[in-house]
Amino acid sequence: TRSFEAFLEIYAVYERKILEHFPDCQILIENRSGTKHPEPFMVSDADSILRLGLSLEARSLRLGIALDIAQMFTREFGSKQLVGSDGVELIRRLIPIRDRIHSLHLWGRGKGGGAHSGNLDGLFDPNTDAKQACLGVLQEMFAGGRPRYLVLEVNNKTGELSDILDDLFL
Repeated sequence: TRSFEAFLEIYAVYERKILEHFPDCQILIENRSGTKHPEPFMVSDADSILRLGLSLEARSLRLGIALDIAQMFTREFGSKQLVGSDGVELIRRLIPIRDRIHSLHLWGRGKGGGAHSGNLDGLFDPNTDAKQACLGVLQEMFAGGRPRYLVLEVNNKTGELSDILDDLFL
């Protein structure tokens, strides 16, 4: 059986050894979902991301989380469903571990749910204010001046990168 505790026992040894040689190294783990993998991912939905963050705090490990919002939404709602106001609450549940989230991974969906092939409009229900509300919670979560990494993953064939950046700066 896989568990956070078993993973963190093994990881703690790895982190200690890496930091001996590279004391400024930052190591992150990203949530993931998908159907093409034979086993379910240990860190995929909001509950497992929260559980990992709380476990990291309890153990005083330096491991950070790379939060992939679109993957979390895919795990919770599927790749074809547009996210409504329920996405806001998913993000809000992660606020207690905001200091463990060192990176935000964003990408959009194209028509039919295609990953990395669209802007953020492809994730959110256009009949709601879910996109702005989710971005507002992310802004609240990451307020406070602590630097974080932003990883944008897009095909950028039609300006998706610019669109996502524009959404972030509104």
